[in-house]
Amino acid sequence: MNNVNHKDNNWWRWLLAGLVVVGIIAASIWIAADTAHNSTDDDDKSSVSTMTPTPTSTPTARPTVLPTAEPDATATPTPGNNTEGNEDTEEMTPDVDSVGSHVTISFKTPLFGHVSKEYAMDHLIYSVTMDYWHTHSGIDIEGSLGSAVKAAADGVVVKAEKDPSMGYTIVIDHGNGWQSTYANLASVDTVYTGQMVAVGDLIGTIGDSAAIEYAESAHLHFELAQDGVTVDPTLYLAGIN
Repeated sequence: MNNVNHKDNNWWRWLLAGLVVVGIIAASIWIAADTAHNSTDDDDKSSVSTMTPTPTSTPTARPTVLPTAEPDATATPTPGNNTEGNEDTEEMTPDVDSVGSHVTISFKTPLFGHVSKEYAMDHLIYSVTMDYWHTHSGIDIEGSLGSAVKAAADGVVVKAEKDPSMGYTIVIDHGNGWQSTYANLASVDTVYTGQMVAVGDLIGTIGDSAAIEYAESAHLHFELAQDGVTVDPTLYLAGIN
């Protein structure tokens, strides 16, 4: 009898143990399933939050470029405008002298340098070349052989030839009775008779062609005349010394 009761007691124990095991397994499966479901929901939410659509850029309209109006080539310049060449034009504007009977012109120095021989029509100076005393109708401006000689003012070339005494010589007529002379040049090939020249134009270079001045240092013999009468060029040229 004791053996039967003992067996009955063991059966309930095994049943109870089996139910506990089944309960544990079921609980474990439920917890695992719930965890997996929650993880899936979090991933879905994360995907949704990171899938923010990129705003589509609106194309920018191209600005309309209006054509720039071309300047009118026939437009008349307004007096007083600072246009190119005004400086020389203003410098060449004739001025009435103090007497009022003649028109004087502003001249530019044809060659910057020291005046080695002065203008002397009212007294005599000594000529090294000729070894005698004489008058001098212009000035000698020192320079180097080949130095550029430029027109002292606007005008027309009226002479371009070799003078027996003064060598290669150019004479420019400036109008209003004024003429300028450039002598002892290397040649007269740069200009021709009848040519229009502007102030500052290259007309020749210093040479040693003057027969009556060949013993002097290299120089330009320069003269100014009004109505055929020579005048002292230093009174009309700036920068001469």
